[in-house]
Amino acid sequence: MDRVWDLLTEVKGRFPKNILEVQIPEKLKNPPLWLKVSLGTGALSYAYIRYSWTAMNDWGIPVLSPYLMTFGSSGHYARANGIVELADEELRKKNRKTIGFYRLLSPVVFTIDLDVFTPIFTTHFGSFTNRQPDIGSFGMGKELSKTIDVITDAKRWRRIRQSVSPSFSNVQLEKMMSVSKERLDVLVKQIAALKGESINARSVTGKYTMDGFLSAALGFEMQLDSLRDFEKQQEFIHMNDILNPGPQIFLLFIFPGLGAFLDRIGVKLYAPKAAEWFTGYCKAMIAAETPETDQRNFLSAFKKLRISDEEAESATKGLTEDEIISQVFVLFGAGYETSASLLQWAVYNICKDGDLQQRLFEEVKDVPEEYENLNAKKLPLLTAILNECLRLFSPAIFQFRYCEHDVVINGIPFRKGSNIEVPIDYLHEAEEYWGEDALEFRPDRWIKNPELEKAPFFIPFGVGPRNCVGMRFANMQSRLGLMRIVKNFNMQFPDDFTDDVKKIRTVAFLAVPSKEIQVSFRPR
Repeated sequence: MDRVWDLLTEVKGRFPKNILEVQIPEKLKNPPLWLKVSLGTGALSYAYIRYSWTAMNDWGIPVLSPYLMTFGSSGHYARANGIVELADEELRKKNRKTIGFYRLLSPVVFTIDLDVFTPIFTTHFGSFTNRQPDIGSFGMGKELSKTIDVITDAKRWRRIRQSVSPSFSNVQLEKMMSVSKERLDVLVKQIAALKGESINARSVTGKYTMDGFLSAALGFEMQLDSLRDFEKQQEFIHMNDILNPGPQIFLLFIFPGLGAFLDRIGVKLYAPKAAEWFTGYCKAMIAAETPETDQRNFLSAFKKLRISDEEAESATKGLTEDEIISQVFVLFGAGYETSASLLQWAVYNICKDGDLQQRLFEEVKDVPEEYENLNAKKLPLLTAILNECLRLFSPAIFQFRYCEHDVVINGIPFRKGSNIEVPIDYLHEAEEYWGEDALEFRPDRWIKNPELEKAPFFIPFGVGPRNCVGMRFANMQSRLGLMRIVKNFNMQFPDDFTDDVKKIRTVAFLAVPSKEIQVSFRPR
């Protein structure tokens, strides 16, 4: 210890008493050019960043203070429940509807104000045609970079949307419903084979939606002997890798164009095995001959619309091969995850209320499984339960748009390059819109007031021209699945299950339970 003190005393003695006595080395008096350029570039970059962070100073809304270490004021993106906590802290607790923050350098208006976001999604759609700035690709290969949710070219988006939308007509959905019913036949047998032993509810709902969507999208049937083996299947492993990217995904937003560059050199930013499996299967199916009578899946329907890359430049309808694969991919990813999550939360809430489950069984037990019956008139309670789950456990954590043209909305002067985000969790829980019981699971609110389904503050699938194109398929699949399960099984928590489940938003924005929801399915 004495030696340490001696060294400190010696070092202290070397510092001049007057800082003016410091002799600046000759090299620092005339630094090299590279150092001058680096210091100058750094100073200019810092000045530009600070200037960019003044963009919302005169917008008339509270703005969170930005910092370099939090990439503006967007650190909440990088942690679980970050967006929920931001809405709770800055909106709910402070009784505000709107704030501003900076996503890197881009201004973001964070709001649940109907007067702000409703015009943006509808009447002012022309100024907010895209969901996010053009990042080019998500770095999973060129075949998966042209999904309808990320396309920013307006002409191309309209062509793809007009080509894909007919696949969700009543006629086409009836065809795909027959596929879902076939897969439900298999699911019921697999649930029965459990003989009442408890299982993670997500294994049941996930297997149904993945199996159903693979069949409806690709004509591919999962081969699975036991539901307990679901999470060992390559299809589950691949999709799980895609839906749970690591922090490298944020590089695409920090460095726009990175994904497109990686596509050109054949490098995938994440889930390379999953991307290769999916694109390889799709290409093989596209190349294969498909009988005209086999039109019960998306891939078969999209194949009939195939056009060349050259034709796509001027066409108003049709899909290139890469666009076909991209659309099937995004429909599969969104359809599997959102419906599996929705049904899992429905099973959970039904298990909590025996009277509710009995009422639901009485409603569905004699209703034929036909597409025309899957609506609120024929199945009011079933529809209400799923709507209440969509409200409190929405698959989407926010709805967002990117401003393409300067426009003033409700006094806020949006500029080109700015963004809007609507936090769905808080919007769907706001007492102003839903009443004092907003945080309670109460399906009967939808039966007493059927108009809630069309309310502007209920937007689990978005609203306006860029809403979820697969919404009707998701509703059909979820309603049919819950109907069949309730007809055949009574659902209960096992005796050793403690119901202290909380909803968590992952870094990938998924709504997951804080622990596995164990359920026993007992045959009726």
